[in-house]
Amino acid sequence: MARKRHIFKTGEQNPRWSGGSVDLICQGCQVGFTRNVMKRKAKFCSIACSVRNLHRPEIIAKRAATATGTTRENTNHKKGEDSPNWVGDKISYLGLHIWLVKNFGNPKECVDCHKSGEKVKGMWNIHWSNKRGLYIRDVKQFEGRCPSCHKIYDLVKIEQQYVT
Repeated sequence: MARKRHIFKTGEQNPRWSGGSVDLICQGCQVGFTRNVMKRKAKFCSIACSVRNLHRPEIIAKRAATATGTTRENTNHKKGEDSPNWVGDKISYLGLHIWLVKNFGNPKECVDCHKSGEKVKGMWNIHWSNKRGLYIRDVKQFEGRCPSCHKIYDLVKIEQQYVT
């Protein structure tokens, strides 16, 4: 039985052909240039031309006109309990910690060793630690602890559960 040889189609014969190149006119220097159809949003012939022309008043006005009404603050998104995605106290572990940081920020210092909070390698070094194991939306159920104190606290808490 002979194997069927696959013939690769190139250019316009390829079913995924998207059109090749298109001729555009630079908004900065009004010179014609060619770009791939996939990069159709190109407005300038070069990076240098875009840098020179982005601060022109008519381009700034055009950008401002298209940007109004598109930011999240201007839309009527429902947040918190009004959101259709609100789950109340059935929130997950990760969701609860995200909610804590979003609404109350990061803890300022560790309650055990009083180490102050700061960013270390892009991460906040004081964590929200749960006091009693109840994962409900109540900031009184949480305390700030550094990673070493958090680990010790959780190990002692687990040990106490098995002893009693």
